[in-house]
Amino acid sequence: MTLVLKREKTQKQNTTKSPQLIQAIGLHEKSELEIERVISEKTQSNIFLEDEPVEVHFDDLLVHRPDTVILEDDFSDENSGWSVKDVGLHLLGVEIGNLAARRDQHKISAAISSWDELVEYSKILTIREGNQTKQYGLIIPGGWNDWIFEAFSRQNGSQLIKEDGLTVTFNTPQNLEALKLWVKLTQELKVCPVLRPWNITPDDFIGGVTAMMYYSTGGMAKIRKTAQFNWGAAFQPAGKQYGTPVGGGDFHIFKGIPKENQDAAWKFAKFMTTPKMAAHWSIESGYVAVNKNSYDLQEMKEFLKQFPQMTVARDQLEYAYPKMMAVNYQLIRNAMTTNLDAAIEGKKTPEEALVDAQKLMEQAIKGQ
Repeated sequence: MTLVLKREKTQKQNTTKSPQLIQAIGLHEKSELEIERVISEKTQSNIFLEDEPVEVHFDDLLVHRPDTVILEDDFSDENSGWSVKDVGLHLLGVEIGNLAARRDQHKISAAISSWDELVEYSKILTIREGNQTKQYGLIIPGGWNDWIFEAFSRQNGSQLIKEDGLTVTFNTPQNLEALKLWVKLTQELKVCPVLRPWNITPDDFIGGVTAMMYYSTGGMAKIRKTAQFNWGAAFQPAGKQYGTPVGGGDFHIFKGIPKENQDAAWKFAKFMTTPKMAAHWSIESGYVAVNKNSYDLQEMKEFLKQFPQMTVARDQLEYAYPKMMAVNYQLIRNAMTTNLDAAIEGKKTPEEALVDAQKLMEQAIKGQ
């Protein structure tokens, strides 16, 4: 997910007289549109941060970086799918979806480890009075359910697009089983609301609307700071195995800018990915620190001792996979979300949703 840099914070902490490097423009779709505008218009942007695939030609990026800028060995997660060797893409924070649960009800623990257990606990924790649902057992939010569904696909031994970026595998028996599970939770058992908005899901969790939720590590800081109850985080439960795609934000530097600006951009990227700054962003945002040396810092050790929930996503990297990548990704994502939504809303059968999404995704990759 996109981590928006607040200009006043970066200026306050970076006291160098480098040119202004970055502007906070918003979250996700707004960021993607602005980045694509800057690229197409060849405007003088120096550096941008983004996590969703956008149409960027490598010819527009600074391909060769000074060897002294960064130590590659300091950057963990071989499963991130990004290379720092050739293009100079540096993650600001690694994002993984967690299962968060209230521990003040029925003694929930991090022991929910399978889809079957997820269903059973979701039923137990749903509270109804007559025809009204006072508390849902689980929320799988809408908005970014394609990202969560990619995790369910991996957990069931499948994937949505192959590593070649060309082969679509959305319509598989394993993915059908995963989508049927979602429909069961929402339509049959009604223990999970239909397409609850992404941005209010942490508030739902904090306010007692739900006992459990799937959400980004980017929401953990808010929960940590505002929840007035005992809560825990766990690996996303397994189908046949554990699995999750990796998200996060990357620094991209244009090469068609003055050398002074390139040097300043590299200096900024280096500054933001030092152990100290990576730890700072991890603590404040909930994202996993991208620089593994951050975890050797005393402040990070003390923080994780106080909030051990924040170690879950980092440890889940053992079961992480690169997030799928392909051309025309926004068309692909629209095909996924609209058809997942249709199945969850009961407008299509899971079988129909997978067939239709597969067709649209293949057309998008072919540019049709």
